[in-house]
Amino acid sequence: MSRGQSRRSVLMQSMSETDVSLVADLADLVGVSKMTVHRDLDILEEKRLVRKVRGGAVLVPSTIFEAEYAYRKNQNVGLKSKLAEAMVSLVKPGMVVYLDDSSTIAQLGPLLQEIGQLAVVTNSLPLHLSLKDVPNIDLLALGGKYDKVAEAFFGLICNQAIERLQFDLAFFSSSAVKGINVYQNGAEIVETKRCAMASANGTVLALEASKFSMNGMHLMAPLANYDYIFVAKDFDTKLSTELSNNGIDFTLVDLE
Repeated sequence: MSRGQSRRSVLMQSMSETDVSLVADLADLVGVSKMTVHRDLDILEEKRLVRKVRGGAVLVPSTIFEAEYAYRKNQNVGLKSKLAEAMVSLVKPGMVVYLDDSSTIAQLGPLLQEIGQLAVVTNSLPLHLSLKDVPNIDLLALGGKYDKVAEAFFGLICNQAIERLQFDLAFFSSSAVKGINVYQNGAEIVETKRCAMASANGTVLALEASKFSMNGMHLMAPLANYDYIFVAKDFDTKLSTELSNNGIDFTLVDLE
């Protein structure tokens, strides 16, 4: 991580702890000039992470946009890796698998290289780049409208391609869970994920426990629509009981 990226990460953490952050306070926090902070905030605003206001900035509510992939991929990496290690047990040689654009599912990429011959379909550019030279993986790269913030392809062309395919398993994560429903930020992201779900013989959902306390804008699907659900073991006992009482089967993943 570069010095600028590290500094912006500190700014984001500080901004998450208050409603409005003043440029002067942020400059004092990271030990740089106000002009440097303004440039950092411009970068974060372009990436849909903050909104500049007079004299400062505020975090963009997570229900409006899906945060930038480059930011999400560095959050809770160890936890996401554990979820991926649990999910990969479902994949067998010869399968056709779909991987969504989430940073959680991206952790499956390196693990799939050890399984044997597979066909992998994804709209994620980072996964395209990491898997394109792997000998045992036949990679189908979905095109469409490129979203530079999500680093993935969406839209009509992408969705029509998915509708002409069939997957043994499709792997997903999502923005939030409320009650027994899964929510996702970004209307185009929702449409692409729904197309992939409809084309899959089996669907797999990976969730960090924090997703149960977050908000999402668009209803993705009921939890019951997923064949396999993996949740990190730091899951709240009350929520676990609630899901069980609603007939939702899920696997708790040990983080040790």
